[in-house]
Amino acid sequence: MIPHKLTIRDFLSYADPDPIEFSGFDIACLTGENGAGKSAILDAITWALFGAARGCEGGQNQDRLIRDGCDEASVDFEFVLNGSTFRVVRRRARSGRSELRFLVAAGDDWTNLAAETLRETDTAITSLLRMDYKTFTASAFFVQGRAEDFLARMRPEERKEVFARLLDLGVYERLEENARGKARDAEVRRKEHARRAEELAQSAGDADAIEQAVSSARHAAAEARELVHRCSADVEARRTMLGELEKIDARLESERNALEEMQRGLAGLQKSIDERTAELASLDKLLAKTDEVRGTTAEMESLVGKEKDARTAQKAAFELEKQRTAAAGRIEAERKVIHARVSQTKRAITTARGELNDLTKRNKQLLRADEALENSKDPRPVIEETRRAAEEQRAAEARCVEQLASIERTQAELDERAALLVRGEGECPVCGGRLDAAHRQRVALEITEQLSELKRERQKARAVRDTARKEAERCMEELKRLDGVAREREQLIASRDTLRVRLERLPKLTEELVALESSLASDENSLARESFAEELRAEVVRLDTQIAATYDAAAHERLRNRMRDLEPYAELAGRIAEGSARRTAVQRELGELGERREQALAAAEDRRARVEEIAAQLTGLPEARSELEAAVGRQMLAAEQCSAADNDVARLTERLEAARKVADEAAAASRCERDAAAEHRRFQRLTQAFGRGGIPDLIIDNARPGLEDDANAILGRLTDYEMSVHFEMQREMKSGKAKETFDVLVSHEGGVRDYAMFSGGEAFRIAFAVRLALSKLLTNRAGARLETLVIDEGFGTQDPEGRERLVEAVGQARREFAKILVITHLDDLKDLFGAQIHVSKDAHRGSVVRVVER
Repeated sequence: MIPHKLTIRDFLSYADPDPIEFSGFDIACLTGENGAGKSAILDAITWALFGAARGCEGGQNQDRLIRDGCDEASVDFEFVLNGSTFRVVRRRARSGRSELRFLVAAGDDWTNLAAETLRETDTAITSLLRMDYKTFTASAFFVQGRAEDFLARMRPEERKEVFARLLDLGVYERLEENARGKARDAEVRRKEHARRAEELAQSAGDADAIEQAVSSARHAAAEARELVHRCSADVEARRTMLGELEKIDARLESERNALEEMQRGLAGLQKSIDERTAELASLDKLLAKTDEVRGTTAEMESLVGKEKDARTAQKAAFELEKQRTAAAGRIEAERKVIHARVSQTKRAITTARGELNDLTKRNKQLLRADEALENSKDPRPVIEETRRAAEEQRAAEARCVEQLASIERTQAELDERAALLVRGEGECPVCGGRLDAAHRQRVALEITEQLSELKRERQKARAVRDTARKEAERCMEELKRLDGVAREREQLIASRDTLRVRLERLPKLTEELVALESSLASDENSLARESFAEELRAEVVRLDTQIAATYDAAAHERLRNRMRDLEPYAELAGRIAEGSARRTAVQRELGELGERREQALAAAEDRRARVEEIAAQLTGLPEARSELEAAVGRQMLAAEQCSAADNDVARLTERLEAARKVADEAAAASRCERDAAAEHRRFQRLTQAFGRGGIPDLIIDNARPGLEDDANAILGRLTDYEMSVHFEMQREMKSGKAKETFDVLVSHEGGVRDYAMFSGGEAFRIAFAVRLALSKLLTNRAGARLETLVIDEGFGTQDPEGRERLVEAVGQARREFAKILVITHLDDLKDLFGAQIHVSKDAHRGSVVRVVER
């Protein structure tokens, strides 16, 4: 996994910084004062990938990650894995709402990989990376406060669990669980088949007796079907007669509904007549006020014209006021611009003076560095030759160790076979055949010969291993001396190159300082004399005079008050005009409504006569319905008898077929029982192979020597080869049994101590070596590549020599990792790691990130 781009919004101390582009460097130093927000960048990466960061590893306290005063935090993280570019976008609101997007680049677009739920998407990301948060931070992410988790804070069984995940042994846990489940299923099926075979044997019946009962039931069913046919014909005839009567009843209902509708229409007409009569009386009362209103109309018309002229003057004054406000705003904006420029120039002058003093002091340092480099030679060719020789000897030693482990496992198997042979059990421990006296003697002889051959192979492998170990130790001593020479030369070259680059800026810096001081004096003089924006100031005075001459607000208000006093009379005049026109229309509507009412009364009387005539035709409807119900009841009873007879035939036929098949089914159940028993035995053996003491433990035992070698190679360079580590995977208990563990033992000054007995710089160097070895193991295993190394602490606990060795170890790790990020606030380390990612704190914008590539 190689970081490509990180975008943070309102996360911890970050508000809206520029995205961090990781593609421009291989190794970089993340710098800044304590509390500036350096470690928050790593928290953003782990939170985006796993929804976990320091202080909220288990999903708790998520609101702490949201910047103070903000409602939502978001992190957008792009990374490259196995040649593809992936993107994870995670958001969290204070309301508890969370969002997670997971995408993969497809050309210029992105393809969605997210599942239906957030938890399923988290599982998809973990599956892609082949690790969870604990494995991630226990390997190549040296998160602040967590560097020693793997050694100091984890229990031995937790270390072994992380180690197993690094080796991708989870597949064997799943295989063991699947095998155990299949064994349980097979046993359940065996018991079910045995029960079924017994039940079938007890359920057999007399087939001849059942066949006679089937014949009798078929005769009864034929008679029942004939009765159903006769009842159905009677029901159909009575249903036809009833249908004719119901048609007449439907027509009667329609006529009654029409009569009711006519009566409702008559009531509506009478209501409309009453309403128009009342409206006519109201209009006559309103028209009596005509003379009272006529006198106020002329004054209102004059006031409307004057108010219109006043509104026009008001709009003109408003436009002038907007121009004055804009001019005053531009004057104040000009003042703020000059103030800001003065502050910025002062800061630039202070920075330039400090940098000028520093560069003047470094000239002599450059001369001394050039002189020292002329008198030294490059030891790297000899170092590479010696390192290859040491690696070849270590590889030879590792092959011998693996051969010895294989011999030990083979011997353990032979010892177990010999023990079985001594107990004299019924089966041969080699071939599984029957064990008699001659067979036992022949097998014992074979086991003895194999043990003798294993002893000779062990002696030979030990001799080769000891020779290779001694030669490797000699090479490592020489490497120790040469590495010291190389470190001194590389540090000298780095210091010289850094000084040259910085001193190139000296002439230009002097010119910049003179220009900045001249600009500052000009701006301060302009502010003191108020000599800026003179044209705008004159414009404000002119506009104030013009506004006062254009509009009189008090006179306009008096005019509006008089118009409000006359508004009731204007409204009454309008109502009188409308009422005069309306009175004629109401009189005409009253005449029309009277004529319609007379016509509706005559039509309703005709409809009532038709309803009485149709009702006389329906006197026999209730009797016809009762007779149909009785006929339907007889039909249903006959159908039930027919169905019962058919069911008897079907039931007896099924019993006859079942009796004939019982013997075949019982035999098949017995065969299935035997097959399930054999399957149960096979899956029990697979469960043992995939579980404790099986294949996973063999893989761990094979991987441990390589992990030790890698950790000791790094630790040797960090401690002058005064320390080495050894991993114990089993511990003998008081009972004599072996307990699964993962103990870390450290050889130091002739003795062996547990890691917990070390502290400070020594503890960090041990943790660094082990963690880097774990990262290398994770990097090299198939399917998962963690190609990024991050170190967020540790340099401050080291003395100068230990710090140099850590820097050298980080440089050598570039061969194993595509991207390395070192986080520190120490000034003497900032220029030793290529590019810089500088983090600073701003009072308004929060943490700010700036990438400086070299």
